[in-house]
Amino acid sequence: MTYATDQREDILRAADIYLENGVHIETGPHKHAIQGSFFLYAWEPAGNRIELANAGARLMLAPDWEPVVWTEADRKKGQAWG
Repeated sequence: MTYATDQREDILRAADIYLENGVHIETGPHKHAIQGSFFLYAWEPAGNRIELANAGARLMLAPDWEPVVWTEADRKKGQAWG
């Protein structure tokens, strides 16, 4: 399950809260290199894997939005940094 945050600083704050409360952080915070969204994967106490991601790079609500097409060269840059 993915939860969209308003900004990447919310994800950094969540990482601190997780750490302080013993929530296992699987990976991140990182940035999906090709898409540009900032993310964090964690396992919440009930055992569910969750992702936090900044909404700015994910939510496309404009009815006339054109699909983004990435080239092979774009893909070779990798999936994430961090």
